[in-house]
Amino acid sequence: MTETINVYQRMVKAAEIIGSQQWVKDMENKQFKSIPIDAMRNGVRAACVKVGLVHIGPVDIDYNLSRSDERTTKIIGTCKFVYINADNPDERIEYESMGEAMDNGDKCTGKFITNLIKNHYKSAFDIGEQGKDDIDSYSNEEYYETDARIQAKSKQDGFFNNSKKPEYRTGDKPKTATPGDPEKDKVVNDLTTIIMGGGTDCDVIMTMLNGRKLTDLGTIELKQIYEAVHPFEQKGGKA
Repeated sequence: MTETINVYQRMVKAAEIIGSQQWVKDMENKQFKSIPIDAMRNGVRAACVKVGLVHIGPVDIDYNLSRSDERTTKIIGTCKFVYINADNPDERIEYESMGEAMDNGDKCTGKFITNLIKNHYKSAFDIGEQGKDDIDSYSNEEYYETDARIQAKSKQDGFFNNSKKPEYRTGDKPKTATPGDPEKDKVVNDLTTIIMGGGTDCDVIMTMLNGRKLTDLGTIELKQIYEAVHPFEQKGGKA
């Protein structure tokens, strides 16, 4: 590079180059909703090399990891990015970026690093995205609500499973009604529907089950549980 320009001017030129690249144009044409991290990193790297910027980051990562349950991990943190004038290493710009991520598996750390990088690039080089990465288009409540549904489903599966029949040793007599009992099946189905709906009635049923499955109980006890959440129906009245 023959032209002598400072680190700030180089950042401006890098932003101009990035704005003219095809992956940004594709984004503006809404051909896809979220810029892939590899495309973003490659585009920024190419622009920095062309204008003589040494790009370092993320560095000095500081984060807080928390778990709301056995499945869900959440990370919130900050980091720094540094841009150095290749012709004058004493000139540099430091940016601080923040990010967050949540995952029900083992990908939370990777998501967190990706979020740090994308948040910084979008801010430093004025890169826009459409859809879910627009901060005004969603909130983390969506993720928490989804996770709550997963937890509820897992909790329900632990208490009942209509696809399995209880196993008995030879000579034992079942303590519950025999399979195919229409009266019991109806109460089980009614209680299952209530549990799937969640809420206070679901909590009452779970408490009364005390770790047992619906299919393990007899018809009389099932009716007693149902009556606890629908007393008027059991007495012939209107709920």
